[in-house]
Amino acid sequence: MVVDEFVEKKRFPWFTVIGSLVFLGILGSCTWFFVGLFQNAAEVQLLDDAFLASAFDNGLPDADSDIYASNSGVNAEAIASVNTMIDNMGGLRQLSDAGCTATSSASTNAGSGNFVACARTAFFSVTSAAVSTTWRRENEAWKLFTLNFNIADIGAYTDAVAEKATSEATEEEAEQPTE
Repeated sequence: MVVDEFVEKKRFPWFTVIGSLVFLGILGSCTWFFVGLFQNAAEVQLLDDAFLASAFDNGLPDADSDIYASNSGVNAEAIASVNTMIDNMGGLRQLSDAGCTATSSASTNAGSGNFVACARTAFFSVTSAAVSTTWRRENEAWKLFTLNFNIADIGAYTDAVAEKATSEATEEEAEQPTE
């Protein structure tokens, strides 16, 4: 009898089963979240390709276009400035493939939501530029939140701008009637 008191009863390890189920649930939800981020990045990469190809051919859309995020701060002056830079770069020769990264943030400020940032290099006749965009998800649609355009060789760019200004001034003089 004394021996029976010391013999432990074997119980089914419910804590192991429950712990394993909780672990698998957490793992599944994390996997689902990261698959969603990957899908967002792939979706926006196609949108980014089309947007930049159009912007480099036709200029950026007007400030009131629905392509821009509601709090992006886009205005007509900024669009004109970027369009002037693009025009002064000469024609687009090649646009590299984008590398896009998806993020999701939650806070009480305007910076929360789902974002996809893409970066690439654009090769123009004059020089190249690093182009980065950030897209924000608003009302089930991706909207342009930021666009950064960083010229690689500022010397070549300023030379091209000066040359263009000189040639335009020469053309204007040639068009003036002579007396």
